[in-house]
Amino acid sequence: MTTLAYCPTMEPFAQKIAAAVPNIQLMPMGGAAQVLSTLRGNRVDIALIGRVGYTRELDDGTNFLRLQEGLTLAYRQKAFLPEEKLKGIEVVTYLPPEKTAAVAHYFGHLTRLDSLEACLAYNLEVPVLVDWQDFRDDFGLLIPSTPFGKTPAFRAPVIYYKKLDDDTLAQIQQAVIGDHR
Repeated sequence: MTTLAYCPTMEPFAQKIAAAVPNIQLMPMGGAAQVLSTLRGNRVDIALIGRVGYTRELDDGTNFLRLQEGLTLAYRQKAFLPEEKLKGIEVVTYLPPEKTAAVAHYFGHLTRLDSLEACLAYNLEVPVLVDWQDFRDDFGLLIPSTPFGKTPAFRAPVIYYKKLDDDTLAQIQQAVIGDHR
């Protein structure tokens, strides 16, 4: 049996994986840091979280697979913000309009700059809409949320694991992205 721990935001993806991949046992947890800690402690085989893990949260030899692309808000520190307040704050991005179209309606003031470096000239005092591929250890997260939890539009499923066979990885990937390609 392969144990997959996941954070609450990733429950829909965990359920898809469990339905499609034989011998997966699900272990719901309270948050991404707890999920990664459980993987570091070798108490689970797979960690499924909705963000990129920080280097300090991962052991050497931990592998990852980003199951979907996505965007998030980099900020000077970890902070939560009610989703509806996004319309009232300034946000900068380096991403082209076609890349931000799915989340543009959340923002009242989305300013486009030439590069990530130009966005970072604000020292993360102004939130930066970034691609998860560009997320770095020195970024905090500004996490939009509703009374029901974190806003899924700013999360993207990522699995972390130490050792998995290629067939299991392919089955997990197919379960999550099979209908998005």
